[in-house]
Amino acid sequence: MILASVLLSQPPTPAALAVAFPTLTLAEALAKTGKTKRVVAVVSAEWCGPCNQLASEVLETEDGLALEAAAVTFHIDAETTAGRELVERYSILGYPTTLVLDHEGKELDRIDGYSRPDAWLGALKAGLARREAVSLEWLRAQAEARPDDADAALAFAEARLVRGETDAALSELQRLAARGDEVGANAGRTLGRFHVRVRRDGVKGADVFAALARQYRARPEGEEFLMWAAQGFIIAGEREKAVALLDELVVAATTSSSSTEMEGLRDAEYSRAWFFVRYDAEPDAASKSVAKVLALSPGYGPALYLDAELAVRAGDLARARTSISAAIAASPGKALFVNFAKRHGLLAPATAP
Repeated sequence: MILASVLLSQPPTPAALAVAFPTLTLAEALAKTGKTKRVVAVVSAEWCGPCNQLASEVLETEDGLALEAAAVTFHIDAETTAGRELVERYSILGYPTTLVLDHEGKELDRIDGYSRPDAWLGALKAGLARREAVSLEWLRAQAEARPDDADAALAFAEARLVRGETDAALSELQRLAARGDEVGANAGRTLGRFHVRVRRDGVKGADVFAALARQYRARPEGEEFLMWAAQGFIIAGEREKAVALLDELVVAATTSSSSTEMEGLRDAEYSRAWFFVRYDAEPDAASKSVAKVLALSPGYGPALYLDAELAVRAGDLARARTSISAAIAASPGKALFVNFAKRHGLLAPATAP
């Protein structure tokens, strides 16, 4: 179905836009299909930057409302009980993930992440036009016909993973991860996230990502893998190991050849602060870490946002309002900041963007 054909001729009212992608469970959405409509499910998290941009730039706009004519649309927080069910059932590895399902809940297509409205809408239009998902047989044939094409092998392994051929997929992902190049990093990311995010096996996930962090230390993915290893340790209840990895990240930034640039150290400190705010139960550690970032870069919007989060948790709404207002002023188009302020009533309606 061509998306343009279902766009409304008149702009929707603000009230209508608010329910274009309501919060539903999968069962509730499937019950509304009438055995004909497709389902579009956006799986996201409240703290996820791209998720907030998708909501602001598409889901809560005229385009988002128009999708109701083509499918049953809904949004779900991956960190709720109902959201966890979707994460496990469809092996959701990152946020946001947009699923296109048939009326029985069978996956036809998915969109990983979000970059800009036209790209997301174009991908969704293609997904809604599918009669069935790309077959594993076709993907297998592509991989076998091009044995030297690592991208084809990765596509086949990832498809097998989300469609239940778990053991074979994990084995192939592990083989690809050993490559040490970009394809290997992508395979390792999928492998580790499956253990951490889908299976919630913190020990296994931490082991996988710690090994990847060592293997890819010289590449940009090394820092990302170290952060995921720390998350695995937190899930496993091994906080000291998680903190040790975060400290290692800052030490590396301090002693690296580029450490003369304050930005590198700030970014490392911010990564540690973000982790503490998001995953750690120690408020003092989070507050001290955020304070270090702001000491290095007082007007740094992401750190001001973290400070506002901590202030809300502590009941200090005056500080929260000051910090989030400064964050929005530094990054006016950042939906994550604006939505946080609106959610907690930190901006007056007349001045809220």
